[in-house]
This record gives sequence, structure tokens and C-alpha cells, in this order.
Amino acid sequence: MADSSNQKHTEESNTNFGSGKPKGGRGKGTDEEPLETEYYEWLNVSPTATQAQIKKSYYVLALKYHPDKNKEEGSQEKFQKISQAYQVLCDEKLRREYNMFGANKGVADNQIDPSVFFDMLFGGGRFGDFIGELNIIRHLDEAMEESEMGTTNTFQETITLTPHVDITDRPKTKQEIKEAKAQHKIEKARKREIQRKKEEERLAKHEKRVNDLAENLIATLSIYAENTGGDDTQSLEAFKKKIEFDANELRTESLGVELLHAIGHIYCAKANHYMERQEFMGALRGVYHSFKEKGEVIGGTYTIIKAAIDLQRVSIQLNEAEKRGYSPEQRAALEAEAAKKGLETIWKAGKLEIETVLRDVCDKVLFDSSIPKSISKRRAIALKAVGKVFSNTTADPNMDSNPFNFMS
Repeated sequence: MADSSNQKHTEESNTNFGSGKPKGGRGKGTDEEPLETEYYEWLNVSPTATQAQIKKSYYVLALKYHPDKNKEEGSQEKFQKISQAYQVLCDEKLRREYNMFGANKGVADNQIDPSVFFDMLFGGGRFGDFIGELNIIRHLDEAMEESEMGTTNTFQETITLTPHVDITDRPKTKQEIKEAKAQHKIEKARKREIQRKKEEERLAKHEKRVNDLAENLIATLSIYAENTGGDDTQSLEAFKKKIEFDANELRTESLGVELLHAIGHIYCAKANHYMERQEFMGALRGVYHSFKEKGEVIGGTYTIIKAAIDLQRVSIQLNEAEKRGYSPEQRAALEAEAAKKGLETIWKAGKLEIETVLRDVCDKVLFDSSIPKSISKRRAIALKAVGKVFSNTTADPNMDSNPFNFMS
């Protein structure tokens, strides 16, 4: 939690969003007394706030006002301001310049893509070659749009195509019943067609994502898999060193260690699956791995549902805070809890999506009938090596890259 002075500043700023003004004339500010305080007020923190306090407030506010979650008027503008302020204040150099000279016009004019928030949360965009573009929010948007469109269209078409029948005057005639049934069939066919097209689009996007990620993975594994000359042990050790270097770079990103562990788990499991299938009774072992994968998916789905229920419970409490007469401190605590549970739900949903996609990627890379089995085997060896390195990567003791730690 933020310190008491910072909490007091937060409570005051909640009623004065984005109204900070330069102190005095256009002189030169300091870190203790910035020339402008607007960015701090947009994030509801004091000018002396620590990076941990700034990050915590950003996650709370970004989740609260994210356009995909908050459809209220003004939420888009607030989200832009929050993101704009965070871009500057999370960078020590930019923050110092802001404190001294005020807002940079070029930075202030930038429009922030709301989807960038999720890219930043899942590795800051550095994991794109491994996991691709996440579709968590897009899927939620499509579901909401489909629901809204279905309700609106059904209502409109019913008014347009169904003859008016006043049930107080007379019962429906056979012709009217026939027309109503025909309309019902038309509506069902329309919904099926919409669903079919959406499923086609989803599968096409999934296939492209898998193909692109498979190419990236093959390029990485080929450093060892296609290097058949020289000492094989030395080649594998050199390959591991390269992967360790990459992992040490990636671990400092947001949820870096958690993402490395999730990716590493799938890589190791799929490499073991391939290797065991080449052995005696391999087909039976393959069935075992298939059941195990399905169990993990079911378990992952259950944890998402549970997290979503917890989030809904806190959101209901937050919506009823005014009715229940909660104090500003109690509201702030509920907002922080809602943000933390929101992050947890997003992480669990994203992790399940990543694992599902990577299973298909690994299958495409390992069970490629167009290459010799000797190369497939070397790919499996390299994949397991990458998986082990990723799974064994630990957090940088000098840097906290887990956003959940800022929420406690």
C-alpha cells in the first residue's frame, strides 16, 4: 500500500482528475517541487511517489478506465491521460525532465492504443516471437458485440417481418403461426451463419499465429538442430548459453519469469512427448500425454472461472460502495483489490491461451513430415534444452518484474 501522505494525495486527486497546473511561472522545477504536477494528479500519486507506488496506481486506474472494460463516457480520455502520464513517470530520465521542464508536447500528443496495456503486462512486447499477439480482450469484445447485435437484430427483424397480432383480439391463425415459424428458422440460420464466419476467422487467425510462431521457433532451434558438424556436446552447451543469455534479458520484463516458466513447461512437455513416442509403446504414452494435456486445460479453465467469480464479487462491492456509505479509504482498498483480481484473471486467461497455442506450435515443429527424423529428433533435444533453461530462470534480485507485487 502507498504511504499515508501519498494516500491522502490520492483521495484529494480523485475529485480533481487532471487539473494540475504549473507552480508559479515557467521556471525550472526540481524532483521535490516539479514545475508541473498534472501527470502525478492523473495517476493519483504525490510528486515524491516511489516507482512502486506509481506502478500500483497505474495498474489500478488502467484497469478501472480501460475502454474494453469501462464503457462510460470519458473513460477513453481518462485512460489516455493515465497511460500518457505513466509513460513518462515510469522512466526515471523522462520523469526528471518532466519535473524540471514540464510536459513534452510530442509525448503529450501521442495516442495510446488500449491493447498496448496488455502487451505491456505480458512481457512488454518482448515475448511476441514466442507467444504472438494475445486475443483475450478481443474475444471478450466479439462475444459482447455478438450478443448486442443478436438482441438488436432479432428485435428489429421481428418488428419488420412478423405480422402484428393483438392477442387480446383473437388467437393466431394457421398462416400467422406458419410465418412465425418461418421467421424463427430464418433467425436461427442467420445466427448460425454469423457463428460460422466468426469461427472461420478465428481458425484462420489461429493458424497464421501458429505458423508464424513455428517459423520463429524453428529458427531458434536450428542453431543446434541443423548444426551437425563438430562436437555435439559442445554445440548443445553453446546453444544453452545463448538461450540463458536471452532468458536473463527477458526475465526483467513484466511477468517475465512467469511467462518463461509457462513457455518452458510446454516446451519440456512437448519435447518429452515426442521423445517418448519414438520409444517402445510410444503410442500408448502419447495417449497418456493427450489426457494429461486435456486435464491441464480443464484445470486452467476452472481457475479462470474461479478468478472471474472473485473479481465479480469485488466489483459488486465496489459498485455498492456509495450506497453502503464506505469511506474514501475503504473505496480505495476495494479498487486496489478489484485491480489485483482483474490482473489475476487476465493473467490466468492469458496463460491458458499461451499454453494452448504453444502446444499447436510445438506439434507443428516436431511432427513435421517434410524433414528427416534425425532433424526432428535434434529439434526435440533443442526444444527441451530451451524449456529447461526457461523453467529454471529465476527473478532478478535487483528488479521486481511481477505487477502483482505492486498491488499488495
